[in-house]
Amino acid sequence: MNKFTPEFQKRRRQLLIAGTAVSTGALLPVRVSYASGKSALIAASLEISHITSLSDDAILAGINLAIHDLNHTAGNRGHSWELLTYDNGSIPSRATSNLLELAKRENLAGVFGGKFSPAVLSMVPIAKALRIPVFAPWSAADDITGDPDKSQFVFRLSMRDTWAMSKLVDRAIQRGYQKIGLILPNSGWGRSCGNAIKNKLASVNEKNRPAVLRQTYQWGGESTMLPYYLALENQEVGAVILIANEHETAMLASEIVKNLGSRRKLPIFCHWGIVGGDTVGLSENAILKLDVSFVQTFNFMKNKTTATSSIGARAAKMLAIDNIYKFPAQVGIAHAYDLMMMIGSAVKNLPKITGPGVAEALTSIKSHEGIIKKYVSPYANRSHDALAESDVFFCRYASNGEIHPDPD
Repeated sequence: MNKFTPEFQKRRRQLLIAGTAVSTGALLPVRVSYASGKSALIAASLEISHITSLSDDAILAGINLAIHDLNHTAGNRGHSWELLTYDNGSIPSRATSNLLELAKRENLAGVFGGKFSPAVLSMVPIAKALRIPVFAPWSAADDITGDPDKSQFVFRLSMRDTWAMSKLVDRAIQRGYQKIGLILPNSGWGRSCGNAIKNKLASVNEKNRPAVLRQTYQWGGESTMLPYYLALENQEVGAVILIANEHETAMLASEIVKNLGSRRKLPIFCHWGIVGGDTVGLSENAILKLDVSFVQTFNFMKNKTTATSSIGARAAKMLAIDNIYKFPAQVGIAHAYDLMMMIGSAVKNLPKITGPGVAEALTSIKSHEGIIKKYVSPYANRSHDALAESDVFFCRYASNGEIHPDPD
């Protein structure tokens, strides 16, 4: 299995940014010019300097693969695309600074955000004010597209926290748990999930409605996660719903395996932050010893078609890995690829790239055949979400670290 160490990630990111212009002190800028077609720019403001994140690598891979395919067929029938990559470090203020800087660019079709919802949320009002589309291929906070008037320039192809919480609660109910633990961060993402689970419980028949006991941790500032788990265990919950990214999840898994010995471990149902980094490696395989499942909207093993197999093989080569099924953040590859291909297809007949023109073209899409699914009028509704709750399913880690669809 590939070890996603900082040194390995640095080498892989150098491969990913070849052919792009990069605004970050950590990476050398490389620019490639395309002679064919009409010039167009797409940008990505991602958490590149976040030490454990792999979601940005996945998003970059998906965008780059789509740009290659769009440019290969562009000629005089479309725009020739160039990618500008900016590092926001997952910090909202840097995300807004990047967007303000990018607003000065001509022929800019819009800006891709990364995994962290707070960073993307910070861009939403600026997108509206400057009329620059923001594209969300990972961030799941409901408020990103929750207010149609505020988010009219935001286009998401990703999960929503409402869908994730609905699936996680349904799984707990289906397994017969009447008391559930909830561990979530004190962040915009945590608040979004907390509101979503509250709304979900309100819709459940009182006879089947489980009690939910909450523990809140300091996002990005914990040296141990075990006390939150033990507090819920002491309250005799049957299972735990975990809202966390790779670092906190790996920390918790390692502590459970190390400290709780042979006693029964609670099943853990996770939001998809678990696959935003190498949770298996960070936990030193401890997570493979627990009953952990998590929501997804795409999986290379589940979506086995000629098109997805081709994208998977190309992505593995680009990411310098030997097994795409073991790459944790594979969902981001598919999301970014489908979204970038949709953008390219929608705007191919525009004589000039402008933010309002791109937004109008995307809302006018009737259908698009992607690798995840066929999208029918994905942005015609005012919520601007291309996926639906019906696209969400469960996966889990196999014993060799691959991510497999969960048949349960």
